[in-house]
Amino acid sequence: MRTSESTSNTSENGARPRWWLGAISGVAVAVIIAVMSVIVLGPTTADSPPLIGGGATIPVTVERHLYPAADADPTQNYGDLYLPRTREPTPVVVLIHGGGWNKRFGASVLREEAQRLAHRGVVVWNIEYRRVGSGGGWPHTFVDVAAAVDHLTALHTTHTDIDLTRVIVVGHSAGGQLAAWTASRTLLASGKPGAHPRIVPLHVFSLAGVLDMRAAADAGNDRVIRVLGGKPLQVPGRYRTASPIEHISSRIPVTLYHGLRDNIVPASQAVDYATRARAHNAPVNVVILPRATHPSLVDAASPDWHRIENDILTVAGDHRTPQETTLALNPDDHAAGARSRSTMGNPHNTRSDS
Repeated sequence: MRTSESTSNTSENGARPRWWLGAISGVAVAVIIAVMSVIVLGPTTADSPPLIGGGATIPVTVERHLYPAADADPTQNYGDLYLPRTREPTPVVVLIHGGGWNKRFGASVLREEAQRLAHRGVVVWNIEYRRVGSGGGWPHTFVDVAAAVDHLTALHTTHTDIDLTRVIVVGHSAGGQLAAWTASRTLLASGKPGAHPRIVPLHVFSLAGVLDMRAAADAGNDRVIRVLGGKPLQVPGRYRTASPIEHISSRIPVTLYHGLRDNIVPASQAVDYATRARAHNAPVNVVILPRATHPSLVDAASPDWHRIENDILTVAGDHRTPQETTLALNPDDHAAGARSRSTMGNPHNTRSDS
């Protein structure tokens, strides 16, 4: 059974709460019938965003797919698959929305970014998952994200042009934590949520991600405590499993974006992760944007998102990491929540772009 409708490029800009993806409000997760396996949302050509750098947009079809999960909720365990009209193996960008792991925000907050990327020639898998207040939290949120990413193998059986060797995972805020966590899954012990992945990312982009869950909880972030079901001393094993900084892969490059004007997630989260990665000789790139705020990183109209979008497409197209410029952070910039312990050179680079 399938229905069709047209998608729109209307962004949901409004009040910007503190921790979660604050650029968008008034989000409603679409309710779909449980017996549906796919909902075709139809081609999107009208009102499509212009290509950065000029050129015609590529026609895109959008399909909604359910993915399997224990006690699955069809209103939450789904993803929207954006399929550009191409004739060759196409890279996949997995988008993971933020929102403090809370039910108030859903996958629709990244709809415009998904459309932009797809119109530029990459497949996009914009996933929804159960969140705190709607059946999520530990371990369901993490199990859902792992299952959604791994579901690309099933989607490949009917969409053979999807290139499973070029899967790029991108997330913002809480979704940035989940994106970086997908790079940790190969290091998780058997029996842990997310262990034994079927899909290993080619590259991960974490935008203002919460990368050290213990440090965030110790600093008073109650959303971290809620999603993990306790404080670090109460559930230490959960913090070890969920914190990307605890399991840094030496094989999967991670690029971290953070704004110095971010008053929700401190830039020290990115710098501390990169410092740890460097100590383990893991590939990491840190991009500090002095004028960027927390929500501007996923505001499709902002120059910050335009930079990130182009970097994603650079990696998708030729496997190169974004262009790097070595420049130390200002270690005295505590007002922005940033601190730097060292200047990190290639491939463990910290750069600041004005």
